[in-house]
Amino acid sequence: MITPPSGLGGSSGNPITIRALNDGSVGINGQSARQPLKFNNNSWWIVEGVNLYNGSNNVVEVWTNSNNNIFRRIVAWDAPVTDNAMLFLNGQNTGNLYEDIAGFGNARKIFEWYNGGASGTVTIRRAWGQFSANTWSSPGGPKMVYSNMYNSRNALYENLIGNWDKTSTSPVEDYGLFSGDQINDGGTHCINHRNYGSIGYIKASDNADTLNAYAAAHGWYDQDCLDFKNLVMYIQPGSHTGISPFIGDNYQGGRTYAYLSNVTTISSASPSIAGDWTQSNNC
Repeated sequence: MITPPSGLGGSSGNPITIRALNDGSVGINGQSARQPLKFNNNSWWIVEGVNLYNGSNNVVEVWTNSNNNIFRRIVAWDAPVTDNAMLFLNGQNTGNLYEDIAGFGNARKIFEWYNGGASGTVTIRRAWGQFSANTWSSPGGPKMVYSNMYNSRNALYENLIGNWDKTSTSPVEDYGLFSGDQINDGGTHCINHRNYGSIGYIKASDNADTLNAYAAAHGWYDQDCLDFKNLVMYIQPGSHTGISPFIGDNYQGGRTYAYLSNVTTISSASPSIAGDWTQSNNC
């Protein structure tokens, strides 16, 4: 497992690097008893080219004060199907970069940005994620591919691809490909979330009809300061007719900085965008 002791780290310009000699040829199997990668108070690391799977909880967990790390060319799959477990959990830190990653299989969410507060930041670019299976029901919670925030702000998501093809009998709260949790940390509701150049897709053969009418649930009722640009949301025409390709909910009192531009939706259903969004060049 990649589980360094708390406090072990590199420095700016001199990180600690773990790199597969041949990308994808190194597999770290938690055997449902361990977490394949867990950082806690570990900063200035680079991890590249490994496969991580069968975690006892979150497969990749980058936690408190684990800052300025880079995770490249990593594939993760299969957290416990009955638990509140993610494939990639990033929280209570700042400056981490996830680049050229993929996640699929059992997990409540593929990527979660959690408890970053007002000053935390995270960047994900060039990622593919697919929701497959999670049956966590007590107390239960939303299922997503990418969560743009949960008590967090300042996320940059670039060139992501998301798909939904559920293989489990998830009991409730199937939310969407690019979705939001909530802000209940007492801070501002200006979350400064940006999603650029991403694609969401659902094929006719994909099992997605439990998606609570969401294919992309950008902008919950308690989020402001959002910028979505150059997106494509595709639901194979003639299929999944009850799912909207894009939903922008109405914020309590109205949003001030919510932008939706150059967004293409291809679907039998229409997008549903509240009037407090500033829209341009969408089709």
